[in-house]
Amino acid sequence: MEQIINKKTEILKSDLFELINKVEDKNILLAIYTILSPYRVTEQQDFWNDIPQELKQEIKDAKQEVREGKIKSHENIMQKYKL
Repeated sequence: MEQIINKKTEILKSDLFELINKVEDKNILLAIYTILSPYRVTEQQDFWNDIPQELKQEIKDAKQEVREGKIKSHENIMQKYKL
């Protein structure tokens, strides 16, 4: 186990990739997938990381307003402006 801990990250990744490629048991593959899937980067995560902090705060504030019920429905706005 100590040998594994002392390996460089890139070598460890490479070794894991090789091991995973040899696995045929679907249950083991699903277990590995379950463990590693939170590290998967999605487009939404990339988008969030790229927007300015000020915009992030505005989005957070808007979400809080929704939770507090400080919103109007699309229908109400359309009626108000007769659209």
